[in-house]
Amino acid sequence: MKWRVKTRLRLLKRRFQQVLARKISTRLMLTYVGLGVVPLVLVSILLISLTQETVQNYVFQLNQETARRASNEIYLFLKDPLTVLQTTSLTRDIYEMDVFQQSSLINRIKEANPIFRKIYVLNDSGYVVVTTQFGEEARDMRDQPFFLEEHEFFSEVYFSPSRFPLMTIAEPISRFNQQVGKLVAEIDLKSIWTLVDSVTIGNTGYAFLLSADGQVIAHPDRDKVFNREDYSAYDFYQNLKSGAAQQITHDVNGESVILVHSEVPRLGWSVLVEQSQEEAFQLASQMQRNVMYFTTLTVLIAIILGIFGVRRFAKPLLELVRGAREYGAGNLEHKIDLPTRDELAELASEFNAMANSLKENQRELQRMERLAALSRFAALVSHEVRNPLNSMNINMQMLKRTISRPDMPEERKIKYLDVISSEINRINDLVTNFLTIARPPELNPV
Repeated sequence: MKWRVKTRLRLLKRRFQQVLARKISTRLMLTYVGLGVVPLVLVSILLISLTQETVQNYVFQLNQETARRASNEIYLFLKDPLTVLQTTSLTRDIYEMDVFQQSSLINRIKEANPIFRKIYVLNDSGYVVVTTQFGEEARDMRDQPFFLEEHEFFSEVYFSPSRFPLMTIAEPISRFNQQVGKLVAEIDLKSIWTLVDSVTIGNTGYAFLLSADGQVIAHPDRDKVFNREDYSAYDFYQNLKSGAAQQITHDVNGESVILVHSEVPRLGWSVLVEQSQEEAFQLASQMQRNVMYFTTLTVLIAIILGIFGVRRFAKPLLELVRGAREYGAGNLEHKIDLPTRDELAELASEFNAMANSLKENQRELQRMERLAALSRFAALVSHEVRNPLNSMNINMQMLKRTISRPDMPEERKIKYLDVISSEINRINDLVTNFLTIARPPELNPV
């Protein structure tokens, strides 16, 4: 498998090198596009990464602030009744354990604060001495956790028969630094449901409230509240609760969500804000898409400009190549005409000058060849003419010696004359042939 991959990579590399080696315009275009696109792509990748990180931090901080604000509001909601109880437990009407005064006071408090469902006072033996709830006088509360607790007390959240959330809080009643009773109140937490339900982020973000042991106190899904769904077994809750992470990303029913956590002071409760990761990072995704669109558009523009720019640059090169081919084919009359005034135009001018120089050299070479041909022709003519002249000269000398001799036959004298006449005809034929060869060709009209 690895061998096949390496072989394919080598083939691709070889083909790529062949493509680059074919045309300089291809190399120029790839270089131009590479220099323009590669830095842009790198910057875009960096920008996308920074954008994603920035938006994620912003979303986490926004959700964290929402959770923190909700936890503070819950604390303030519970702080008011606790402050009322603390203040009341320090009043004289309470710590003197006067039943009439206690009854009058706690009834006024209940009427002034609708959050209290009932208020009652326990004596140091754990029995109800005064209550706002009819029929609970003298009730034995010795086994209740709030009586056994020496300091202020917060119970777990429980539900009324009508399925509304309730909570019991208690404050010790002391006189001369000695505990003489307990001031206990049952408070209605329905407003906390309303408060938690009012926390919404976008279309998918919501908040829910967990107790110190991870059970649901308030949630938009009431079934989770009534079923007392327990989150303590989840790893993300343990990480958030322990402070190992301020925000967590995990899957819920196959969908990724982000969770942030804020603890309610003094109670140990946890406010968690949950939002779909897709919606939370929608802005980051949109910005990433915009960057990708911009990068793609810029790359396309760079490629188009690169193609036109390289073509414009390569056109003079093609003219130079075509001119060089014309010169190589012997067409020295060809002129390379470039409309630019750059270095390529200078090179074209040098090519034209070279062609003119070659043309002049060609003319000079033709002239020299013509002179050499004439020289050879003259030598040939002189050689061809000299032979008959020598023969004529010899025969004339012999005729001169024998013409006055009576013993020389006439036939021999005539023979010498015939030889001389023959050589004269031969010279005449040579001159005629030479004139025919040297005569310029006739021009035939087209």
